[in-house]
Amino acid sequence: MKRFIRNAIVFVLIAALLTGLVNFVYLRRKGSPCGTMGTIKNDDAIIKDVPENITLCNFGSSHGYYGFDYSEMPGTCFNFALPAQTLSYDYLILKNYQSRISPGAVIVLPISHFSFFGKDETELNDFASKNNRYYSFLEKENIKQYDAKTNLLVSYLPALTVEDPIAIVRQILSGSKQENLWDDVTTKEDAEAHAEPRYRNFIESKKDKNGTRVFNQAEIDALYDILALCREQGFCPVLVTTPLLSEYNDTVREKDPAFYDDFYGILDKITVATGVCYYDYSNDERFTGTYDLFFNTDHLNRAGAQKFTAILYDEVLRELLP
Repeated sequence: MKRFIRNAIVFVLIAALLTGLVNFVYLRRKGSPCGTMGTIKNDDAIIKDVPENITLCNFGSSHGYYGFDYSEMPGTCFNFALPAQTLSYDYLILKNYQSRISPGAVIVLPISHFSFFGKDETELNDFASKNNRYYSFLEKENIKQYDAKTNLLVSYLPALTVEDPIAIVRQILSGSKQENLWDDVTTKEDAEAHAEPRYRNFIESKKDKNGTRVFNQAEIDALYDILALCREQGFCPVLVTTPLLSEYNDTVREKDPAFYDDFYGILDKITVATGVCYYDYSNDERFTGTYDLFFNTDHLNRAGAQKFTAILYDEVLRELLP
């Protein structure tokens, strides 16, 4: 019996040691989280080191995450966007950090083609894994389907929350951190190959089995909630669609020309009802054919983000900032 207990204790200690080692290496390999002006941007990024007295910030999905570079901007700026982030989570993050944003601050809200459509994210297969990142920086009342066990794992053993353990092993064995897409540059050939898969992901996947577009009223309502909170707190919201390459735009026009009526129809109703301004740079000729400003058909790289942020500042933000 003593031998059994001793062996069990040894087994538990070895398992704990291996788990701790995997977790340590995982954290070292996954890359540095992105803050206000971070130079490393990857899908493992979380929001951290949020400053006080923010005068300019943006929310949004990866189009916001990669689309802004505040290194040359005046005041205190911050990027609250994360890859695949929904408007409903934009709202929860704004609620969570509203006290750190100054009255009169400009809130840039990127609107992507998928923002208003598709199933609720809680119904998607990857929801749990994506939702885990919010435990790191949001209060529990602002986390969807909050779970205390998940909170414990995310806080102390985040490697165990990854749904694909093989991916962890691959990452550890690779000996390198994730690639920094923000410094990549696309080409015309790559953009042509990339356009249709992005169309399928952004637009075609947001239809039901009969091919009918699914309007996500909860996400539309979330944008109204964001705008209402901005009014209450004295923030100045601005809606923006970031630049896209012509290959993507042309694919949408060819595959689903009715999409634009649905997308802009929702935006028209919102702008009329709330008075918020919307600035559409998706077809801006300063970007649509300039491949060295993108790392794929719909995401700006670092150079593109610097150019776009400067243009947005000159054309929109300069007059609005406190």
